[in-house]
Amino acid sequence: MAQRHDRAEALHKALILFWEKGFHGTSIKDLEHHLSMHPGSIYAAFGSKAGLYCRALELYADELIAAQAEYLQQANPVLSGLAEALSNCHPAAQNTGSLAACFISKSLMETGIDDPEVQATQTRLALAFENQFTEVFDSAKSAGELPDDADCRTLAQGLQVALSGISAFALRPDRADVVKRMMFDLASDIKNLQGRGNLSRLSL
Repeated sequence: MAQRHDRAEALHKALILFWEKGFHGTSIKDLEHHLSMHPGSIYAAFGSKAGLYCRALELYADELIAAQAEYLQQANPVLSGLAEALSNCHPAAQNTGSLAACFISKSLMETGIDDPEVQATQTRLALAFENQFTEVFDSAKSAGELPDDADCRTLAQGLQVALSGISAFALRPDRADVVKRMMFDLASDIKNLQGRGNLSRLSL
């Protein structure tokens, strides 16, 4: 039990470190210091630096998807629930500095990560968020909040593009107030989708 707890604690510390510094910017020495683990223990627990990075990405995605789901399960109207979920859970609405950028988006923006496991994990987790958003828009359409011809997959992809753009902007220094305004505007745009006709994509 203690060993499992220590591994979970180490993984959470690795998540914050990778999120702040990126894959290439985080050295084994950094991990050794922040996790209080020798390199041999890190490799034994996670297989490799890339393996640890993938587990950190997965932890981030699992926590954010679960947090958003809590708002979405009881949402009425559905679109207002999605807006509330993003306003209360998304890093750009809650954090400042490097942690204001979505870790998945930030990871996808980092160049030179050619490890196949990392690339596969990035793709799978990005699709998981796309699927969650698609399901929300499907529910909104079933509830009559969106027109019958609304393309829910396209809406989900448009939302991801908007969030990725905000995450990229959040990496610029001294932009916290602007980023939070962008998130507020995005939430308002989502709420205002209700009742629109001939909708095929977000208007942002």
